[in-house]
Amino acid sequence: MARSMIYLSLVAFSLSSLAALRPSAANPELVGSWRLVERAVADSGGTWSHSPAGIFMFSTRHYSLMYVTSPEPRRPFPGDFAAWSPAEHEELEAFRMLVANAGSYELAGSKVRLRPLVAKVPNVMARDVTIEMGFQLEDDELHMSWQLGETSEQLVLERMD
Repeated sequence: MARSMIYLSLVAFSLSSLAALRPSAANPELVGSWRLVERAVADSGGTWSHSPAGIFMFSTRHYSLMYVTSPEPRRPFPGDFAAWSPAEHEELEAFRMLVANAGSYELAGSKVRLRPLVAKVPNVMARDVTIEMGFQLEDDELHMSWQLGETSEQLVLERMD
């Protein structure tokens, strides 16, 4: 009997320790789909802003994001959808204009820490990569910001659902 109690205590302790390692619970107001409505970038070349295409999705523990970085609309490839065959430089231009990654996240005060599991750029999905972003919720508007070297970026998103 005493052995059973010790075993059960060890199991309970182990499970509670594992639970403590899980990412913090999501802010229920963050969960959902968000449409990117504004992107502002400041770097050594100045500051610019535009209204790009983009979507961010948050579940209780995971996220997915994809958005266009170009201030100009993306040009379609020549030909119709079934038969387009872009030149290599057109593919490269399209690739460079897109940010895409998905993975898990955790909240820490006014910060969200993204841990990409899959990404357009292989370096972003390296095991030790964490992307830390500031975030602020205002009704159905989500403001996100981060800094990478001399470049800072601010995003404004609107709730879609």
